[in-house]
Amino acid sequence: MSRKSSFNIRPRKLQSGPILCMQQQEMCIKHTASMQIPTKLSFREHYPLRAAIASAAGLTIAVPSRLYAAPSPEKPLAGVRIAVKDLFDLKGVKTGGGNRAYYQTSSVRNRTAASVERLIDAGAIVVGKTKLSEFAFGGPYVTDHIDYLLPFNPRGDGRNSPSDSSGGSGASVASYEWLDASLGSDTGGSIRGPAAWNGVYGNRPSHGAVDLAGTIPLSPSMDTVGTLTRDPELWNTINNVLYAGAFQKYLDLPKKILLDPESSKQISSLRSQYPNITGEIDKFLNKLTQIMSGKISTFSVDDAWNKSTPAAFNTTRLASAVDLIYSKLTLYEQWNIFGKDFVKEYMETHSGDFPPMLPAIRQGWVIVNASLTQRGHQGDLRDKAGVADWVAKNFLVSDTKTCSNALYVYFTFPTTSYKLDVAKDISNPSIAGLQSTLLQQKIQLLTMNVTINCNTTLGSEELCKNSTKILSDATTKPVNPVYVGRLASIADLPDYTVPLGSFDLGELTSSKSTLRNQSLPLAVNLVAAKGCDLMLLDLIHKLYRRGAIRGAGVGSII
Repeated sequence: MSRKSSFNIRPRKLQSGPILCMQQQEMCIKHTASMQIPTKLSFREHYPLRAAIASAAGLTIAVPSRLYAAPSPEKPLAGVRIAVKDLFDLKGVKTGGGNRAYYQTSSVRNRTAASVERLIDAGAIVVGKTKLSEFAFGGPYVTDHIDYLLPFNPRGDGRNSPSDSSGGSGASVASYEWLDASLGSDTGGSIRGPAAWNGVYGNRPSHGAVDLAGTIPLSPSMDTVGTLTRDPELWNTINNVLYAGAFQKYLDLPKKILLDPESSKQISSLRSQYPNITGEIDKFLNKLTQIMSGKISTFSVDDAWNKSTPAAFNTTRLASAVDLIYSKLTLYEQWNIFGKDFVKEYMETHSGDFPPMLPAIRQGWVIVNASLTQRGHQGDLRDKAGVADWVAKNFLVSDTKTCSNALYVYFTFPTTSYKLDVAKDISNPSIAGLQSTLLQQKIQLLTMNVTINCNTTLGSEELCKNSTKILSDATTKPVNPVYVGRLASIADLPDYTVPLGSFDLGELTSSKSTLRNQSLPLAVNLVAAKGCDLMLLDLIHKLYRRGAIRGAGVGSII
């Protein structure tokens, strides 16, 4: 509670959600987010609030009233309550990064992260920090969360994963009416995934839009800061504050709408059996074409790449290039900019012990330290620039009138993703070994079957053909198309996630927890050329005003 204010802040009873719990009348922060309350009326200093009040059999926590000040041109976010991902520094508290060892060695910060400070300057009030995947590396399953429990996604049966790494940021906004927005980071999908899975608005801006000072890095070459909200009007306001001065405004919209081929196939496969969801998609696309006065056509980024692959990439598939660049940049940059100093400091104060962390991260850092060089990193940066240059010339091209020559559209369909996915956790050596053994035995049996059907009198031409195909399918890795969401990270593109509602797809979304049907979120992503964030925000605002999209609620249904 504010130490110097002359007003009272009443505790308000909360619904259960992903970041609150009780332990003997004390707010849990080891297993939840750390809640903060401003210490001055200016809301610029914070301290951990470890006390909670039990009232009417419910947990309560003090939050500032929204009535302290009305929004104004100078303070457009006055009274807006926000939470921030626990990799942003807040003056007066520690930064944890999702790792207990780091939190223990971390010092109380004396400055607030630049991006958070910008929102505070506009009147926003930080009321808490949200959990994240350890050091912002991916970790959508419970087995990826060793120190802090993976937050609960409130949609559907309340047991699905919130996605990562800004899972706490997405789940908290989808759970609590008293929280207006949250701040997250996005390197390879860390806001867009949680936004889609938790059914809220979220975005990755064009790279370089926001000062990253005071933020734990994953890969500064791709790191961005974005917001998650339920209200598209607030989303428009808060993003205009966050990205003020970074982008140019355009009056016209692109006329070309490019639909992701994989999304198009999925829509076709659902059309006959689930007309409710395809009807919503059709409604959205129709409104989109009306507002943009454009036409929709499917566009394969992979086909375009194959026809004009840059010489430096030879015959490398786009998906392979993107995945390799992303993996090497994130590991090298986090280790050299953040991890190396953290490990050194921890070992000096803990008798040479390596700090406890997720095994996959530790293994990656060890490999980087032993094998990846600065020269190799420069080569990876050149490859990233090469992909970005190709995208800017052959895919989403800058336009003087509309900012981007086209709008790319892809969908995230309702799907289950349960926390307890232990049986498939190949980061566990025992599980990985078992899966490898089973695969080898399967291939041996299929090979024996081919031998019998093709080289003995027991077989036939038809049996030989069928068994050969089955063996080929089992031993051939599928050629997956590039994920444009990850391509956006490599090419510095803005990618904005918009929820379209909750849908029950029968067996496709059946709950493994309650054994009943559940409704899960459908989301659409809008991607444009680098620097076209204000164009996207303007388009989304028009979609909202025309009734094509709506605000999201809290709880199981959007």
